[in-house]
Amino acid sequence: GLDVVNGGGGADTDCDGHGTFVAGIIAAAADSDTSFVGVAPRAVILPVRQANDREDGDSRGMSEAIVYAVDNGASVINVSASATRDDPELAAAVEYAEHNDVLVVAALSNDAENGNPSSYPAAYPTVISVGSVDASGRRSSFSETGEGIDLVAPGEDVVSVAAGTSGHAALSGTSFATPFVSGVAALIRSAHPELDVAEVRHRLLVTADHPGRDRPDDELGWGLVNPFRAVTAVIPTEPTSAPAGDAIDLASPTSDTTGSLPNATSRLLVGLVLFAALFATVLTVAQAARRPRTAAVLPAQTTTRHGGPTP
Repeated sequence: GLDVVNGGGGADTDCDGHGTFVAGIIAAAADSDTSFVGVAPRAVILPVRQANDREDGDSRGMSEAIVYAVDNGASVINVSASATRDDPELAAAVEYAEHNDVLVVAALSNDAENGNPSSYPAAYPTVISVGSVDASGRRSSFSETGEGIDLVAPGEDVVSVAAGTSGHAALSGTSFATPFVSGVAALIRSAHPELDVAEVRHRLLVTADHPGRDRPDDELGWGLVNPFRAVTAVIPTEPTSAPAGDAIDLASPTSDTTGSLPNATSRLLVGLVLFAALFATVLTVAQAARRPRTAAVLPAQTTTRHGGPTP
């Protein structure tokens, strides 16, 4: 991996706990001593540190992290952090990922009680933005609302691995809802390698457990990510692929009219998660040669992580 904030070098040690927690939700291997396992335990993590235990990162570092991940073979990039301003360099990095068939999944932010400010890169149209629900499937009070939300996933009292040898921990925040979606995206890209980034994005949205209201809903977006349907559903508009399950109706929502979602923990079919420490975590499920890109020198702004340890 890469340490952006400290001027280069590797990022294979955990200084804070945030990134390891996120990485564990995505890809922790099964352990006979616990009931926990990541969503995509055979995925490979490419860690990119964009902040440390002393300072938050900035939008320039986040841009560098995204470009580095694309150039080093990532097919899904998890960003459990955000900036509050649309930065041209960050927008260019996200566009670079899209152009190279890499899906970016980003936390929506924890500022619902502070006026729901736009958060980037989650607000960019090609990015899957993720909000948080509790164990009953209801939106977490801190999870932002509005037109920008695409999907939700468990984000309260989520269990994952802690840094070093300290076992497991439970944390809350949209930072920890986001890797559930990234892990499911990794499963899709593994089971359906013929799908491009737009088709993976579409599959995530239409196979979600939809809220019983017009979608995207202001609180729940297209609904709760559904790993089983995301991998097995037959999508009529896609190229022929396998494995395949029941055909899915793209037009009609589910019969749920309660305004909440099914139990988030049980529907995800995943043991809850880990805890640890880089910052922006990048998921690699396939290696591919990428052409390098030269980043422009532009003003940067501070970024914020959404849940867990803070400096």
